[in-house]
Amino acid sequence: MEKTTKKLLLAYALAAVSGVLLHFLYQWLPNPVLALISPVRESVWEHVKLLYFPLLAYALAAVSGVLLHFLYQWLPNPVLALISPVRESVWEHVKLLYFPLLAVSLILGRGKGLGRAPWLLGTVAACAVMLGAGYLYHVLFQGESLAVDFVLFLLPLALGFLLPRSLWPLTEWPGTEKAAWVLAGLLGGLIVW
Repeated sequence: MEKTTKKLLLAYALAAVSGVLLHFLYQWLPNPVLALISPVRESVWEHVKLLYFPLLAYALAAVSGVLLHFLYQWLPNPVLALISPVRESVWEHVKLLYFPLLAVSLILGRGKGLGRAPWLLGTVAACAVMLGAGYLYHVLFQGESLAVDFVLFLLPLALGFLLPRSLWPLTEWPGTEKAAWVLAGLLGGLIVW
């Protein structure tokens, strides 16, 4: 079997598994935000949400991160240097993950669903995972594979999409919302600085 065929089959299998999991998500955790991506009633439109909304948001965040990688090279100026990597360092490449996940946090975290706190905490955690894994691979192991770099970007990005559902119970604690904003702001300040 060719590599391309194997990759397509793997992508289809992952999409099918995530679709099945999303089918039951609203039943397990009923809330208005999950009603956007999980079927509430048995209709065709409700089932379209299973596959397309999460994958579309993930794909847009991934494409945004990839475009951010080249933004400063295409249009070099100090303002774009704040959100786009200027040097080929692991720390600079956290910008590729932070800003798309921050946008997702602000957009998907609005309303009465999960709220922004779990999304912001997920963003901070995903950036920490990317930073740690990147340092292990590039600094300790001296790795230079572009394929591994893509994995080091795409897996923490997926983690940033999956963690908010796990971190949601933390928002019941007093002060979690403020702590999430402070952590995300500190990380953003460190990344930009």
